[in-house]
Amino acid sequence: MAFVDYHRFTAINYKLPLLDIIIGAATLIAEANGISKAGHVKSKLTELITWSETVRGLAELAAIRSRPGEHGVQQPDPLAVNMAKYHFAHGFHNATAILTDLSGGLLAAGPGGEDWDNPQIRAVLEKYYAAAVPAERRLRLLHFIADLTARDYGGYQSVLATHAEGSLEAEKLQIARSFDATRAVEYVSALAGIADR
Repeated sequence: MAFVDYHRFTAINYKLPLLDIIIGAATLIAEANGISKAGHVKSKLTELITWSETVRGLAELAAIRSRPGEHGVQQPDPLAVNMAKYHFAHGFHNATAILTDLSGGLLAAGPGGEDWDNPQIRAVLEKYYAAAVPAERRLRLLHFIADLTARDYGGYQSVLATHAEGSLEAEKLQIARSFDATRAVEYVSALAGIADR
């Protein structure tokens, strides 16, 4: 049982830079596409921030609540660490969907490097792919995001989010196993006048 908690603790902490990448990419592409001030875009960015900072907070809580194990090695709090991993995995696909939505169809249909390297084609690309930023910056960002969401690396990350370090169901089992409802039950029993059950 201890192994899965350590495994998920390392997992959720090595995922933190990926959370920052998703938020950074979403922010930059919204700015590059000239849509960053739109209300629905701000809402989507806020949703990404909420997801990311909840995962980060739960990862920190798992460390803060850690306890020494029988051999003196700190063990992460099983409830907090499994909640962190579950929240990350449960929200990952929505986060990449938001990033894809903010990016637009150019993730799959944009020009490639050979097009850009051709001087005649490049002049057209520079004209028609410029938005709030020059075309080259926007296209570089779109290729980065395509790698993260639509190409091999994105698919790999998608599977890892769901299954690495345990499935969503395994995390839910450990959450249920780790949660002690005593405090909540005693509180409600006292409020309801049924404390002597």
